[in-house]
Amino acid sequence: MKELIRKTLDHCGYTEDAATEENLFNCFLDYVDGGVFHDLDVEEAKDLIDSGEISLKNVCYNLLKR
Repeated sequence: MKELIRKTLDHCGYTEDAATEENLFNCFLDYVDGGVFHDLDVEEAKDLIDSGEISLKNVCYNLLKR
């Protein structure tokens, strides 16, 4: 999984961040905050992450296709 996280972070320009789940979710939240995912706001995204409705694999898939 670390390899997928690294690939995703690199793709998003977060090359200096360690390949951790926390950094990946923070990257995703930055993209949400920037309006990349029009149907989500940051608070809703955080809730969905906390509830497990948005998984690590979901985040990777959606960020890698951007």
